[in-house]
Amino acid sequence: MIDRVLAGLLVAGTVALAARRAHALSFGGAAAAVVVGSFAVGAGWAWGALLIAYFAASIALSRVRGAEKAQRTGDVVAKGGARDAIQVVANGGLFVTGATGMFLRLNPATGDVVWQKNLKEVASREAPMWGFASSPLVIGSNAIVWAGGKDGKGLLAFDVETGALRWSAATGDHTYASPQLNTIAGEEVVLLLSNDGLVLVEPATGKMRLNYEWKFSGYRALQPRVVGDDTVLLGTPMNVGTRAIRITKANGEFAAKELWTSRNLKPDFSDMVTYQGYIYGNDGGFLTCLDLKTGDRMWKGGRYGKGQMLLLENAGALLVIAEDGQVHLVRADPKAFVEVVSFKALEGKTWNHPVVAGDKLYIRNSQEAAAFQLSIAKVAEAGRKM
Repeated sequence: MIDRVLAGLLVAGTVALAARRAHALSFGGAAAAVVVGSFAVGAGWAWGALLIAYFAASIALSRVRGAEKAQRTGDVVAKGGARDAIQVVANGGLFVTGATGMFLRLNPATGDVVWQKNLKEVASREAPMWGFASSPLVIGSNAIVWAGGKDGKGLLAFDVETGALRWSAATGDHTYASPQLNTIAGEEVVLLLSNDGLVLVEPATGKMRLNYEWKFSGYRALQPRVVGDDTVLLGTPMNVGTRAIRITKANGEFAAKELWTSRNLKPDFSDMVTYQGYIYGNDGGFLTCLDLKTGDRMWKGGRYGKGQMLLLENAGALLVIAEDGQVHLVRADPKAFVEVVSFKALEGKTWNHPVVAGDKLYIRNSQEAAAFQLSIAKVAEAGRKM
């Protein structure tokens, strides 16, 4: 066994050195390859040979048509030809943001902490009123998270391998929205909606591509809703409402223009959906439909409180879980509000999103969770007009 480990060390070291000279491995990747290769050969020559074959094939395949792939995907999502330690040992990591501001990378298999950062220290600020609630976004080698600090420390990108801060960008200091990746006017950008408005930044560098100011004295909690290639819906609570903007790009620069602003849709933290040219959302506790082009209200229907909903596109229906734990199925029809069916699902205040996976509906609140079997039926066959 010891002889095989020593032999494995020699073989793995030789392969890693050659790969390092060929720029197929970073320094950390070469070191990790030596460790993994040594133990693999120690477990048996067959395992070592299989690992070396896999390693060589994966490097070769990653370089096939490399120029074309780099042009198509760019530095944002490409891992590149040189494999680092994380790619050699384990492709994957679990990134978590805690309410108190702890941002961690965990080993998803064991739960061990790989690295951690205190967002309050990095951004020089205290936690927001309801804590840090933004989910991180991992793009390529960047783990991006909102912190809302001053001096450009609003949006932060950390190296996924080391946890080192790679870039930061200015944002507002109060939001419960998360950074999201979208393609706007043909370019991939990260969007973040805060109390100051909407920013678009480059995922790889954090360069500000657009800073659309729409200041609000309170907080924003919704994700910006991108419709098509250039339209973005910005939801705001209280008496401010929802705004639609169109983003264009000329000579490489983004610009935004207001299309309309409507106080007939004040969604707070209840998500909105778009379907066939119309918006469905929560207006002060009432389900409401607006025309996407004009912002005009088509109807105002069921009183569901600060519930959540999702679109069942194949059925042309909205699945709403109301604040009181009642589940409602509503037609996604701009002509009239029609509730198809409803049933009591949970007890207590319910602000959490429903999830549909296959033919199962999963719902929860702070007290309980439940799963329901869904049956296949045409929504148009049943319904009652409210």
